Amino acid sequence: MDGIKPFRLILAIVSALAIVGFGSSVAGATTGGSSPGTLLVSATHGSDPNSCRWFAPCRTIGHTVSVAAPGSSIVVTAGMYAESVTITKKLDLRGLGATVDASGDVNGIAFVGPGTAGSRLSGFTVENAFGEGIHAFQTSHVGISWNHVRHNDLGSGTDVTMECQDQGPVPGDCGEGLHLMSVTDSFVVANRVEGNVGGILVTDEVGPSHGNLIAFNVSQNNNEDCGITLPSHNPNAVSDPSAGGVYDNTVIANISSGNGGAGVGMFAPFPGAASYNNKVISNTLTGNGEAGIAIHALAQGRHRAPRSAAPRPERGRARAGRASRTRETATVAP
Repeated sequence: MDGIKPFRLILAIVSALAIVGFGSSVAGATTGGSSPGTLLVSATHGSDPNSCRWFAPCRTIGHTVSVAAPGSSIVVTAGMYAESVTITKKLDLRGLGATVDASGDVNGIAFVGPGTAGSRLSGFTVENAFGEGIHAFQTSHVGISWNHVRHNDLGSGTDVTMECQDQGPVPGDCGEGLHLMSVTDSFVVANRVEGNVGGILVTDEVGPSHGNLIAFNVSQNNNEDCGITLPSHNPNAVSDPSAGGVYDNTVIANISSGNGGAGVGMFAPFPGAASYNNKVISNTLTGNGEAGIAIHALAQGRHRAPRSAAPRPERGRARAGRASRTRETATVAP
C-alpha cells in the first residue's frame, strides 16, 4: 500500500489488534472447531455442477457459498465474476485476483445476520454495485481486509434502496463503498476504497456498532461524502445503548484524502442518536472537501449537506447532476 512497507504494515496491524483487544475476541471467533473444508471457484475452469473441490472447481461464487458448510474456506481464483454474493453463514472467502462485478445488483458482497459471525473476506475487487460494494449487516467478529472497493453507489438519487433515495435536498449515498451496519467487534483493515459516493461507513440502524477497528485503509476520491463516517441513525441510541449507538470504535492509521466530505466524520443527525467514545488516532487526512475530522450534531436528520449548498470544487470522479457540498456548521454531537 502507498507509503507503507508490507512487513511494517503487518507488524502494525498485529499491534493495533492487540491494543484494542482483538487478539482474543476475533481470534476466538475463528479457531473454535475444525473447518469443514476448502472449496475452489474458477472463472475459467469451473462449472457449478462440480463438487467445488480443488480437482473440480465451481464457476460462480454464489453457488459455492450456497453449498459450503458453515466454517468452510472458499478460494476464488483470478477472473471476473458478474454476480452479487449474499452470505448468511460463517465463511472465509479469499480472492486471488478475483473481481466481483455487481452491475445491476444492490451489493457486491454482503454478510447478513448473526450466522456470519467470525467470517473473513480478503483479496477481492468489488465494483459497480447500485448500493454498497461490501456490506456487513447485524453481525460480529467479521474481518474485511486487503480488498479494493471501487465505483459503487451507482444508484445514488434513485429509489433502488431507501439509502439511495434523496431526502429532500440531501442526496442519497446508497450506503457508501464499504458499510458496517449494526456490526460489533469486527475489523476493516488495509482496504482501498475509492471512486464511490462515500468511503467507509459505520452505522446503527437496527442495533449498535461498537468495538470495531478501522485501520490502515486508503479511502480516497469518494466524490460526495466522507472518507470514513461514523454516524448514528438510531433515535433510541441515547436512551438505550443496547438498541443503538456508534461507540467505542477505533479509527487508526488510515489515509483519507480527496473525498467530498470530511476525512473522518462522527455525527448525531437527530435527537436520540449518539456517536461517542470513538478513537481517531494517527490518520493522514488531506485534501478533503470538509474538515479533516468533523464532529457534528445536525438538526435536520442528515450527515450530508444539501444540494442547494454553494458549490465548491469537485474532487474524485464526477457524478452528473450532483452539486458540490460545502462545509457544514454544527455543534458537537451529544
